[in-house]
Amino acid sequence: MIAAPIGGAGVGLTLLLFNYIVQTYSDKERLGKVYGFINTLTSAVLLTAPLLGGMVVKLAGAQTTFLTAAIIIVSVGFVSMLMPLRDKQERNVQINA
Repeated sequence: MIAAPIGGAGVGLTLLLFNYIVQTYSDKERLGKVYGFINTLTSAVLLTAPLLGGMVVKLAGAQTTFLTAAIIIVSVGFVSMLMPLRDKQERNVQINA
């Protein structure tokens, strides 16, 4: 019961920030196409993830599957934390012609 409000707040913040980013960085003319594409991908993931997850757990076992998923999530998080540092370094490069 304690974790439910925390999880709900996390989902709410994620949806809010995601919609803000999509509306801010998309062209006004293509906003409908962007949302259509995002909804299509989201629906495809929501349909296929449980099926593929069940197959992977059946083949590799639950412990291996969860460990692999955790390693992937930590790796993606670490790389995404390093991306702003790389962008800052690229912006500071001056080209003399």
